[in-house]
Amino acid sequence: MLVTGLLMKEGIALREVDMHKLIFANNQLIPNSLARYAKLGNVILYIVDIEGHLVTQVYGSLEMEPAMLINNDVGTDLTVSGVQQHNYQLEHTSLPLKVPNFNEVVGYSCCAQYIDKHQSKDLSYREEAAAQLEEISEVVQDVVQNYLKLNLLMAGQEQFVFDIPETTNVPVVDNEESQTSDIMDQLRHLALTNAMIISAVQFIDENIEMPLTLDKVAAHVYLSPYYFSKLFHKETNLSFSTYLSARKIQKATDLLTNKKLTVKEVASRLNFPQVSYFSQIFKKYMQCTPSEYRKQVNS
Repeated sequence: MLVTGLLMKEGIALREVDMHKLIFANNQLIPNSLARYAKLGNVILYIVDIEGHLVTQVYGSLEMEPAMLINNDVGTDLTVSGVQQHNYQLEHTSLPLKVPNFNEVVGYSCCAQYIDKHQSKDLSYREEAAAQLEEISEVVQDVVQNYLKLNLLMAGQEQFVFDIPETTNVPVVDNEESQTSDIMDQLRHLALTNAMIISAVQFIDENIEMPLTLDKVAAHVYLSPYYFSKLFHKETNLSFSTYLSARKIQKATDLLTNKKLTVKEVASRLNFPQVSYFSQIFKKYMQCTPSEYRKQVNS
């Protein structure tokens, strides 16, 4: 999954990290480690990018809750909406991941653990469970970041980090507010010519409230994730991750006009893993929080 990295000034290209490629490099050390730690710690582990999109599958299963078998088919049950729908009792935490040599957070390692519903109201029990989960999360964060560094050293930074050249119709600027505003405007006036990208965009629009990944959308149009990400950027001048985030926020503006939906419910419907992620990304693109936006449109 492509994740926006450093924004350089004075004509130097926007740099991006191919997070999916970096995570799955070197004989899949990181995914294999997540699977192993999930089993040993009896927890659920996964990695999301900075926008909250899944980069890996969800690893782990909790034997105490038979309905919580995690695999590719039912992994969506660990989205916020899935947790609420199935009334899972989960303690959840996420810690930032950084790529060496770049002072940028490129994703989050997420950890969840089953909470005994009979003890869930016991404050001391919840505090102990939260402390244990935080300890596991810190170990996993350390392991993943060490492997990220190892993958970069072994394969070379150029395999995962690349420059996106400036284009005449989409100037790269160093003002984040202007940049994200341009992206939303670009989204409203998107003119596509490639049949596969048109199909991919239609698929995204039809499934915007479902968990979407680069792999899933690429598979829909029968392309490899790597080739699809390149083609998508060439056709739209946006990375897949940026487009998906902007499209979700566009959908969120519609949902927020419904006074019956809380901000938390809107975030849940769009599968943001945490309300804080949703608010952060919403403000990035709309220059106001979801609550502020709702007040503006309803005033």
